[in-house]
Amino acid sequence: MSENPTFTQALANASGRNVEVSPVTEATTLGAGYMAGLAVGTWTHLDQVADSWSPALVVEPTGSLDRDRWHQAVQRAARWIPDLSALDF
Repeated sequence: MSENPTFTQALANASGRNVEVSPVTEATTLGAGYMAGLAVGTWTHLDQVADSWSPALVVEPTGSLDRDRWHQAVQRAARWIPDLSALDF
């Protein structure tokens, strides 16, 4: 997902936070390597691991999110299919 610029931008916009894109495709492997390094003493504190992190890209939110308009749209759409109108979003 991190290689998809549309997804990372949507995530940044929806969360209102910067999204740091990993420099490696398999970020889980990188995280496991960091934890292994902590376990064997390469780093002695989690802050040292955090300091070694360098994202490939930082995606900043653009525009503003109007959550009230989004909620109103969900309410309108819920009435389109009566069986779904009982669902609580």
